[in-house]
Amino acid sequence: TAGLIADKKSYDTAVMVNMDNSIADGLSASGLAGAVDAPILLAQKNKIPNETKQRLKNVKKIYIIGKELSISKSVETELKNTGAQVTRLGGDDRIKTSYSVAKEVNGIKKVDEVILTNAYKGEADAISIASVAARDKAPIILTNGQSIPFSTSGLKSYVIGGTASMSNTLVNNTKSTRLGGSTRFETNKAIINKFYKDAREFYIAGAYELTNALVGSSLSKHGPMVLVNDGSNKSILKNAKKITSIGYIDSNIVQQC
Repeated sequence: TAGLIADKKSYDTAVMVNMDNSIADGLSASGLAGAVDAPILLAQKNKIPNETKQRLKNVKKIYIIGKELSISKSVETELKNTGAQVTRLGGDDRIKTSYSVAKEVNGIKKVDEVILTNAYKGEADAISIASVAARDKAPIILTNGQSIPFSTSGLKSYVIGGTASMSNTLVNNTKSTRLGGSTRFETNKAIINKFYKDAREFYIAGAYELTNALVGSSLSKHGPMVLVNDGSNKSILKNAKKITSIGYIDSNIVQQC
């Protein structure tokens, strides 16, 4: 699926994440992918799948997201042997990895907008906002939901998620706008209403298969990503002219959409 999405664009840079065991490192990848106009491609810890290799033929620069527990040194060496410039962005945990990615984004384009999510409870929220991060070239900063160790002064700041994952104290201290509801579907709808007001073209992805929604975030120039499940509220799609499904979605759910 990631490869087919990459085929929709021309690119000479790729962002590589491992989603086998955890979506953690991928959560902060979308802002960088937007900043360098790159697809998000999937690797395994010790292997580059053939579907990914085929998409690296003309790539001059590759970003690896995460430390060697995510993508091994041997995979990094294999990537370097293709002649591409390889940059690894990682920290001791997913929060520090997101800082490393944010610094890189800021080096490419001065950051004026940041997105704050919960590192451990807010995975669906981070994926919901991923297409906005890619479109606006805005880094997603992962937090403990209570505080951040830097100032957001002079930045437009959004907190994604309800009070169960992101505290009011954090919202107030960072002067952020909260976009969130009590479910992943409500948060997703709030994001689309805020950032894609008159959208007529939509992408849909399974609400609990978050990898597809993440790799689809690079398509965000055309329309927002709607997280869907059997029986979920799909009223956001009522004015849709075109809906594209990302990855496998049960035909019953597609019919509801």
